[in-house]
Amino acid sequence: MHTILQLDNVPAPTHPTHSTHPTYRRCFVRCPFVRSPASAPAGAPRDLAPYASPACSAIHTGEDVAKVLNSIRPVSLRDQVFDEIQRAILEKRLNPGDHIREQELTKLLQVSRTPVREALVLLERDGLVEISPNRGCFVRNFSDDDIREIFELRTGLENLAASLIVDKLQESDYAYLEELIQRQADSNARHDQTQVGQLDLEFHRYLVRLAGNARLLRTWQVNAMQFTVLFSYLDDSLQGVDKQLMLESHRAILDALRRRDAHEVAQVNQRTNQAVSQLCIRCHHLQMANNGSH
Repeated sequence: MHTILQLDNVPAPTHPTHSTHPTYRRCFVRCPFVRSPASAPAGAPRDLAPYASPACSAIHTGEDVAKVLNSIRPVSLRDQVFDEIQRAILEKRLNPGDHIREQELTKLLQVSRTPVREALVLLERDGLVEISPNRGCFVRNFSDDDIREIFELRTGLENLAASLIVDKLQESDYAYLEELIQRQADSNARHDQTQVGQLDLEFHRYLVRLAGNARLLRTWQVNAMQFTVLFSYLDDSLQGVDKQLMLESHRAILDALRRRDAHEVAQVNQRTNQAVSQLCIRCHHLQMANNGSH
């Protein structure tokens, strides 16, 4: 078993308004707060994340600032620790079966044990780590049953979303989904698999978000993190796999949504996720065999 070798440093908070405070920097970088719908690309959806305004440099003080700035919400130490460990798992600095030791984390991240423990509980809830009272905390090693369940749940959640939105979609929604598909095709042609994966997530996230059901969205986000981590683990084994599968499924889903045929969307999701599940299980077995041979 391995322990954590490297995590981004999260120093204990100083003055919350200081420009070097990590909470201040994170809110600025991760939460673009200047809304300017005019700067969004053509066909952008109604609830697309805010875009930074080119007019930002002309803003001074007073009422003008109040009109364009949203309040900055502080990020708790627990959430920062959660983000750091989650990122380490996604970037494969932490691998399945690695032992995560609280004491080492507190030293590396310069925080007390309380936010570390709280973050690990949240990570266990999200299915990324396993905590044993007698053994400690370990990065989750997905089993065949885990993989099947992840994609069965994904199918059910995305089919539910389709049934909730199929009669409410507008031309702007179809246009945005079409744009995502085209961008995905372009990324495929460039062999930019990172971008292909991000666009796949955005396609389905957008549909789930449109359902307007907060619990559905939250459950899908947890499930999405699990299959994203799984794809990250299997990245080497999945190299060379025909990425046309996702592209063709997205086109079929969009065609079915235009016809307002939720049943056909469900059929496409079922076929696609079953195929991906079986592929991941085969790659998982191959990866375990390769690891065992070294």
